[in-house]
Amino acid sequence: MVCLGAIHLKNYENWIKALGYDREWLVQATQAEVYKYITIESAALGMFSIPLTYDVYLVILNSVAVHFNRLVKALETKIPIEFNVYLGFGETYLTALSNLKPLGELDTSVVNGVKEFNDVTVVSHLDLNSYNDMLARKGLQYVNEFLTELVYTMKKICMAYGGIAHYAGGDNVICFIPYHLLSNYLSSVTIDGAKIGIGIAKKPRDALKLAAQALDLIRTGKCDKKMCVLRE
Repeated sequence: MVCLGAIHLKNYENWIKALGYDREWLVQATQAEVYKYITIESAALGMFSIPLTYDVYLVILNSVAVHFNRLVKALETKIPIEFNVYLGFGETYLTALSNLKPLGELDTSVVNGVKEFNDVTVVSHLDLNSYNDMLARKGLQYVNEFLTELVYTMKKICMAYGGIAHYAGGDNVICFIPYHLLSNYLSSVTIDGAKIGIGIAKKPRDALKLAAQALDLIRTGKCDKKMCVLRE
């Protein structure tokens, strides 16, 4: 079972219009600030956040869902825009995403039930083998097109197994996969010229740490050249 939280900026369109016409730089700067706060505060609680549309931010909760209210309270003092809060459950990340409901509308027993929520988080972290070399040899235009296709491919693969993928910058793509579909995912995700670290842990933040360690084991020749799985 997967548990997702969502932070949705209220009256987003009206807020943007109120900034006047010379506003896009301020919109981008404010979104970056909001994302920074959500990232830092969620990580402090063992969670991990992903910008979905930049007016909606997903938070991977799973085994730390009980602390979601603490995150919300922390963000209320930092985010300069009012926001709505949602919570969703499901067998996959896509199901949990489609099941998101306003926190205030959920039955009390459901909200209290997150205390018993104890599922593990599985994350896949893809990293290209010769990214800097590709930049030097092929140039930015080629790399931009290559990464656009790579991210699209990874998102399709990830979604096929109920997961959520996120382009994390540079040559990095992370994908959260339901634990019960991990073996199916591993059998189908083979990207030429790339290595994949898999982290499995109770807390989303710890799963990402293990995925990064798995990548380092591949780089140093201590694990398979293409894929390495580390469990908590």
